[in-house]
Amino acid sequence: MASPEDTPMKKQWLEVDGRMTPVILPQIWNHDKEEWEVTSEQNPLPTQVTGSNMEDGLPTFLRTSNSGFAILEGEIVPANSDLVSDAIKFKGTRVSIGIRYDKRTNVKINIAPYATDVNLAISSQINVVDIPNGTRGINDVKLLSNNNAIVIKNESDIDIIITRLSVTEFMASGNGGD
Repeated sequence: MASPEDTPMKKQWLEVDGRMTPVILPQIWNHDKEEWEVTSEQNPLPTQVTGSNMEDGLPTFLRTSNSGFAILEGEIVPANSDLVSDAIKFKGTRVSIGIRYDKRTNVKINIAPYATDVNLAISSQINVVDIPNGTRGINDVKLLSNNNAIVIKNESDIDIIITRLSVTEFMASGNGGD
């Protein structure tokens, strides 16, 4: 019997700064077929949306096997403002965040570490993605806490619509996730 821990996840190779780089695709474990299935619009991730307006924050409830993904689509981030998620509990030691949005603008994505037992930021925000005059970006960072919020900063004078925000968490390796 195959298990998710013993089965390699599917990946895609992308050219980044002239080098071929493997990217793990968003996927879920199919217990019936005993294999990883890449997610798509026809095969979406199993998530429960908790709300989509600015007061409710980003969807933060994830059901996953050994890595988590949150996908956000159609969210408006007004000019010169931030969209802050509720605290998200990660199991991994690193997190990768990717974003696409509709207009060429300056956007930053930060992680704000929170204390485990209270809704209180325990350090300043850590920049994960810095996109000058672009429409997409991806990067990863080592987590300082398992409780974090995602902060999307629209630093332009125009509103943007997020066409896709994805979050992937990576489990610890023998060296603590470095």
